[in-house]
Amino acid sequence: MRETRTTSEIKVNVLDVSGLEKDVFDQMQSKEYKKDLDSVKCSLSLGYVETPKGIYLLCTEGVGSDKPVSKKNPAEFEFSRHWNRNGAKSFELIPCVELKLDEKEVRSLPVKEVVTLDKFIRSFGSRLESNYSMWQRHLSKELVK
Repeated sequence: MRETRTTSEIKVNVLDVSGLEKDVFDQMQSKEYKKDLDSVKCSLSLGYVETPKGIYLLCTEGVGSDKPVSKKNPAEFEFSRHWNRNGAKSFELIPCVELKLDEKEVRSLPVKEVVTLDKFIRSFGSRLESNYSMWQRHLSKELVK
């Protein structure tokens, strides 16, 4: 049975992490990883929701900490290596770099777009619908001043 997702008024700031990807790639190019490396990509599409208690970072699968981003609870950005060998694209499943950013650092990243929570979290199967419902409830409570 397919659930009908309720719309949300919660706004998600979708992050543009291309600058971080370039920085990580440049660092890796200057080290031992330079051969065959075409790019470094952030493993997940991430966005944050602003609340009176701080910002909450989550991915398009509806996964994230139930506590606001802070120095004690930093946001985690994972990056994996990507190659294009003879037209065959491949990437590592295990991240090669993890960056931890506090709230100020996350807020300093460019925002690609602002979308509602129901458009940000992917819709496919009961797990994602459950994650969406959980975030909708949790953030609705957090947004009350």
